[in-house]
Amino acid sequence: MNNRPTWKQVPKLAVEAVESKFASKIVEVQPMHDGYSPMGTFQLTFQNGTHLFAKIDHAENTAKGRDAFRAELFNYQNIPQLSKIGPKYAGVLKFEEWHFLFLEWIPDRVVTPPWTPEQVTAVVDRLVHFHSTKPAKFFGMTKPQLKLRPQHNWRKLLESENELDSWSRLFEDPFRERAWLRE
Repeated sequence: MNNRPTWKQVPKLAVEAVESKFASKIVEVQPMHDGYSPMGTFQLTFQNGTHLFAKIDHAENTAKGRDAFRAELFNYQNIPQLSKIGPKYAGVLKFEEWHFLFLEWIPDRVVTPPWTPEQVTAVVDRLVHFHSTKPAKFFGMTKPQLKLRPQHNWRKLLESENELDSWSRLFEDPFRERAWLRE
């Protein structure tokens, strides 16, 4: 198996366990080829009309992929604010070496670029709000340090040491962030 499994590679008993968990037969599976990890990602449609997004960790996943899966699962189970900015957590299932994370399926993706200044401000404000509600052990950020508006785009950060310092302190590794911006 390559690192990203197909639905056909999921054991029949694991599929039956998923159907039992959601009390309905799976009638359609669409593979999702987005993302950066080697997890299996699928849109599942159930006989009762339920649609879910499934991420699957498996024995042949990479170590980084497994770590990413566990971190994402931890976040969905322990940070309820995620449901305000992303899909809702719908559950988890472990079957032998197959570990499933189920999320709400969001059917319509809105193409947003090019963004207006108001849209950028709204997105940044929501992200700041999300990160400011996250436990302190995850982030030190408690309030917006800089708004990303046309007059304050990322290139402007390089023109002002104060703005660059203010922005980079929002990140876990400020020096790495500063180096990335200067590349």
